[in-house]
Amino acid sequence: NLTYSDRYTNLADDYSTSSLRYWLNDDFFSAAFSSEDIGSMMKADVVTDSKTTNDYVYILSAEETANPDYGFDADTSARDTARRSDSTDYAISQGLTVQAYGTNWFTRSTGNMSFEHGAVTGVSHSGNLNANFSVSACTLGIRPVIKINPEMLEKPYVCPDCGEKFYGEDAVNEHIASEASLKVKIKI
Repeated sequence: NLTYSDRYTNLADDYSTSSLRYWLNDDFFSAAFSSEDIGSMMKADVVTDSKTTNDYVYILSAEETANPDYGFDADTSARDTARRSDSTDYAISQGLTVQAYGTNWFTRSTGNMSFEHGAVTGVSHSGNLNANFSVSACTLGIRPVIKINPEMLEKPYVCPDCGEKFYGEDAVNEHIASEASLKVKIKI
């Protein structure tokens, strides 16, 4: 079963050196993604407790799980349905505990400092944040995050007149309208 950290020292809750981070960017990364998938991914600068790592795969911080721009409730004590997580059969077979509203899951943020061997903040099954998850807990879920290069999501529209590349229907339509406007102005 996977834990946040397999070390029980004062650094056990340090995401940058955690066994979870290593697993995400080694074992999980190699098993979950094809070479085509990897070609579409971007590394992210991941800041945790003033330390920065550069990873293809990571987990959200406690702050990110309270970011309305990501669709979450800013109130960390709210039972936010957007923060609730279902589980997969595979995760259950690996020891994940399923509770009333889903599963508890790790964030990469440090938790309650009074824990002797480290604690991290996680999201409870009901959708609120909890700073009391032990780094040795092996029954919590993991919600991996990746960044996709937006240029890899769709084929660009290449304007036959100017050769510029455009992504997204709105950008294409705006450019076509602009080009049509220019042609009308030139004819007059």
